[in-house]
Amino acid sequence: MNREQAIKLWKEVRNTTFKMEIITRLKNKPGYGGKRTLERYIQAQEGFEQGLEPSLISMKTGWSPKTVKKLYRWWQEEFVIEPAICSASPEGRTVSELESWGVPRGKAANLFNTWEKYHECGEHDICKAFLILREDIQTRKIPFKQAVMLLFLNVNGIEFHVEEAVELVNEARAYQPWKHAENWRVFREKAKKINLKYEIDVI
Repeated sequence: MNREQAIKLWKEVRNTTFKMEIITRLKNKPGYGGKRTLERYIQAQEGFEQGLEPSLISMKTGWSPKTVKKLYRWWQEEFVIEPAICSASPEGRTVSELESWGVPRGKAANLFNTWEKYHECGEHDICKAFLILREDIQTRKIPFKQAVMLLFLNVNGIEFHVEEAVELVNEARAYQPWKHAENWRVFREKAKKINLKYEIDVI
């Protein structure tokens, strides 16, 4: 279901108590995904209106937290407030710009696409982490492999609300454990214990 269809469904549901009639009418129409999909969109809307945490809505619907956040952004833009302005948007930027930061050619495109995906999902706090990558490489002189590891440890910490991950990133920026083998080993062990995906395909 695209954004236009989702908004249309939510508007209909907000104006009636006969939700099953709406589901019956729309379940066989192209693009709506059937009965269960419609039920999940309605469950998501109910969760948004009740102010439930995305993790609870994810459990109720069976959707990933990222999908729930994208739908919440759609719902919020239509029914609550004007779209949030992203101060670290990838719009207007290019893959070449990332290369100018020091991101190796061949890695920059994947990294830029990941940034765009987070932006499209309304994850504007995560977008800021991508701009910090530039500071890590250019100002802090952190090697790319370690800088991008910190980036995604930070991204996952923000996305899944794991403060320990964000704190570990800040700690690493301060003492740069990769300069000494034993410190680097300790850092990696700490990162693994947090159980987040801090090394990804772009490395």
